[in-house]
Amino acid sequence: MTIKQKLLLLIVGGVLALLLVGGAGLYGIKQTEKGLTEVASNCMPSAIQLLTASEAQTDISRRAFEAAGWEREFSDRAREGIAKSLEMKKAAWKRAEDALAKYAALPMTDEERKTWESFQASWNAWRSGGEKR
Repeated sequence: MTIKQKLLLLIVGGVLALLLVGGAGLYGIKQTEKGLTEVASNCMPSAIQLLTASEAQTDISRRAFEAAGWEREFSDRAREGIAKSLEMKKAAWKRAEDALAKYAALPMTDEERKTWESFQASWNAWRSGGEKR
């Protein structure tokens, strides 16, 4: 083999190695894109809706205790405080229900669906008790 042939073989080998590394990089980018698309289109919206419902649930409980705090006072200020607490509690119920409805509309795995159905029964029991307060 001449030096010219050896150099040509080295260049061809280098180009092939470069193509192989580039192809592996492109494959990795595509896999990352699929994962990020899943996170952006399903996981993040799910987490946002569940956190919104959780925040609303906390607000509902807080408003119930807040209204109860005004219970022993018989002034106009107390009536206004109770009315404001109940109004904010009603808004929190709406936020929770809206967030859970949006969550239910998102795609779920079989395991998530089973957990969701179990949660709905617990939520309905909590809601029926919470509406009495």
